[in-house]
Amino acid sequence: MLAILVLILGFWLKISIVEFAGIILFAHSAMDRIFGYGLKFEDNFKHTHLGSIGKK
Repeated sequence: MLAILVLILGFWLKISIVEFAGIILFAHSAMDRIFGYGLKFEDNFKHTHLGSIGKK
């Protein structure tokens, strides 16, 4: 949601670097989802909201 807000803010204020930052943030989040990674928890890098990643 943060990426979309940054992108909208960039469009609204007509600041291309903010638009670009929003696009990069959104793309990074999307790629994490595509590859099966997710939002990381603070306790362990391999502990995500989509489950555990890597070898068990």
